[in-house]
Order: sequence, then C-alpha cells, then structure tokens
Amino acid sequence: MFISFNSGGKTLMKWREPGQYPLMRNFFLRASLVGLLLFVLFYVTKSMRETGHPFKEFPVLLFILLLAGALYLWLSVGAVVRLKEISVTRRLGKYLDFVDYDEIEMAAVHKGTYGDKTCSIIKFQVKDKPKSFLGKPRLNEIAVPPNVNLEQALRILRDKGVQVIQHSHA
Repeated sequence: MFISFNSGGKTLMKWREPGQYPLMRNFFLRASLVGLLLFVLFYVTKSMRETGHPFKEFPVLLFILLLAGALYLWLSVGAVVRLKEISVTRRLGKYLDFVDYDEIEMAAVHKGTYGDKTCSIIKFQVKDKPKSFLGKPRLNEIAVPPNVNLEQALRILRDKGVQVIQHSHA
C-alpha cells in the first residue's frame, strides 16, 4: 500500500477554490490573446504553404496545442482544498501545500476576492515554522467559495484547536 507524504489522514471536508490565473482573469484579455494567436498562426501557415515549405502542416499542429493550453488556463478551476484529520492541504495538479493544525496559531476569516471571485478568505498565522522542510512556504491562506459551508469549515478548525477570528463582514 502506498502512503503519500503528509497524507494528513481522512478527509473531513473538501472543496475547489476559484481559479486565479492573473493573466487570464479578464475576458477581453483572453479573447485578445486567442485572436492574436489565431492571426499569427494563420499568417505563418499561409506563408509556409505559398513557399512550399516541407513543414507546412507544423503551424496547424502548433496552433492546436497552443489553443488547447490557452483553453485549459481559461477554463481551469482552482486548487482542491482538504481539511483532513491532522492538516489543511491544497493541491493544484502535482503541487501540494499544507499546514498541520498544531502549527496554526490563529485563523482570521474575512470577505475578499480570490482570482476574480468574491468569497471568504481564511488566513493562517503559523507558529515559528514559516517554511516546510523543503524550503517551500507553508500554506497561509485558503479561499472558501459561497457554495461551501463556511461554518462547517470553521467548526472543523475550532475542533482541531485552531483559534478562529471571524470578522463581522465575513
């Protein structure tokens, strides 16, 4: 049986954060980038076909790959957050950030924006260990979208011994 590093035990609660790709937030910017990409690749393809270039189909393949990547960024959702038995984890693809409950001094909750979505933000104040043993910063905040039960998440944090400070507008 394979046990991953910091499995954190059983998952008590799980949700997806809103996507937050800064360059891909604005619809106009996304549409402009896709349009520019189409124009450039069309021009390159036309030039290569007119000259009889041996790689005349290469720009079409390149375009398909770039368009697929742009659509992935455009349509992708955020990281998966899990409140587990011993830790809070956030995974985006293969990247895992985490913080154990016993390392959290306090969690402050407030309304804010994450990416381009309005949601509740839980910020962690972590005890004496600002970095993991790999030198990577610890998880210091998570976003809770409106469709997730914030009170249940806060209750789990309190049950694990985390002092939760909830601002009145959260």
